[in-house]
Amino acid sequence: MLIEKIEVAAAVVNLLIILVILLLQPHLPPVVPLFYGLPYGDEQLANTWALIIPPFVALAFIGANIFISKTSKEEFIKQILVGLTVVVTALSAITVLRIILLVGKI
Repeated sequence: MLIEKIEVAAAVVNLLIILVILLLQPHLPPVVPLFYGLPYGDEQLANTWALIIPPFVALAFIGANIFISKTSKEEFIKQILVGLTVVVTALSAITVLRIILLVGKI
């Protein structure tokens, strides 16, 4: 039961991050530095709408983890997947919020 509540909470957090991105669109520049793994310059920049990518990836990860949790009988695997869900959601939220605070005019 607790595992399902954590998964739902992670999904809600990701949906809230998407909502924040949509609400703050007028306050963001047309391009933001999203792809830090690429070389410096224009390769790192992405359209503001690309900020939605990390929460969507986290939501896809949550969906895959829920599917695996439902099909698995091992409690340990379920706990690992819930921990990974929390970590992926936290990292996604931190990444997006740091970018918004870095370049946004809030």
